[in-house]
Amino acid sequence: MFSPTKKYCPVKSKVSFQNVVFFSNSPKKASKRIATSKSQSSLNLLGNLKTIGDYQIIDSLGEGAFAKVYLVQSKESYDKTYALKTMDRNFLKACGRQQEILIEKDFLINFKHPLITDLFRTFHSGNLLCLLLEYVPNKTLENMIENVSQIPFDVAMYYSVQILEFLSYLHNEINYVHRDLKPHNILIDENFKIKVIDFSSVILENHKYSLKERKYLKVSEGEHEEDLVGTCEYCAPEMYNESSQFTKSNDIWAFGCILYQLFGSGKTPFRGFNNEDTKGNILECDYQMHPRFNKDLQDLLSHIFVLDISKRYTVNDIINHKFFADYYKNNKAKDFDIKQYPQVCKYFREIASSNGVEVNEDKKIFTVTINEGIKWHDGTDFTVEDVIHTVELIKNNDTVYTKELSELALLVLI
Repeated sequence: MFSPTKKYCPVKSKVSFQNVVFFSNSPKKASKRIATSKSQSSLNLLGNLKTIGDYQIIDSLGEGAFAKVYLVQSKESYDKTYALKTMDRNFLKACGRQQEILIEKDFLINFKHPLITDLFRTFHSGNLLCLLLEYVPNKTLENMIENVSQIPFDVAMYYSVQILEFLSYLHNEINYVHRDLKPHNILIDENFKIKVIDFSSVILENHKYSLKERKYLKVSEGEHEEDLVGTCEYCAPEMYNESSQFTKSNDIWAFGCILYQLFGSGKTPFRGFNNEDTKGNILECDYQMHPRFNKDLQDLLSHIFVLDISKRYTVNDIINHKFFADYYKNNKAKDFDIKQYPQVCKYFREIASSNGVEVNEDKKIFTVTINEGIKWHDGTDFTVEDVIHTVELIKNNDTVYTKELSELALLVLI
């Protein structure tokens, strides 16, 4: 059993790794170190990984019905990772979904906001249409909701206010509707701030995207989408009624569902035994208040879950409601530190991005990016050998020992 020195701090972990990939801003230097290491057999080097265009695939980040997302790195430079969203052109055409990647591309090119993922470039690779996006290394809001049995009130408020800030920008400043707002599409970055993703269904309010003209056209009265847009449990009733599918009220209803999850037990308010049962609950506005909800939250939700969209609250109504008004008035966001809540933080990777260290453990692949000049708290260099040593400990012991960084107490592996 490894005996830690004063330079190492114990962190409990259940992680096991099959492959380890190392990158450095000085690739030749890093390769030389790795080649001379006793742990060489555990390494999976860049040459064994697949590519898309000019980018090397490190790992798969996930996939949906029409897209796959990969963690990638430029073959020209190892200093930064990206999320590469890919869609098959032929598949999109067969499904009548060609407009989705154009909608997302145009939106991300034209609108920039701290709570929206950045788009760096678009390109084609064979039949693949590709969006090179900002890589957000932590998990999603959905992960937190699923893994934390009872989210602290202040944490739920912290994320609710950020989503409200996003909706205020979307609705009030640029007049758009997301139409698929849900915890799965809300990432958490290294600073525990949200980043909203998936703008393939976004629309200008009361407009519809024309693939032929490559722009938004005003919808006529009674016009509706041929297919349901959004995710069943978060869809507003008007989405199912094929009316008012193009209004901001759609997002407000979805936001109410997220509030219900964050402040309740993690379940959505209208969830049924299946999609048809859920749809029926939504159309009848059939839900029960959770016992954890205070009177202000109950009152707010009663103004969000309203079948008549003309009476449903707007984003400004929500911001000015008593439930949020005190939070904004006292400016509590400035003083809030989510790291006070270890039961929440343990489900997010703690990433020392300011110190040049990046970690990704998805699917048993542990990726580390090392910038030259990084120092430990005792002044010694942070080296590839240090990482190899830590990985060997992970593989052979139940306890992980990792050195302290100067600006971060622990590099937590979850």
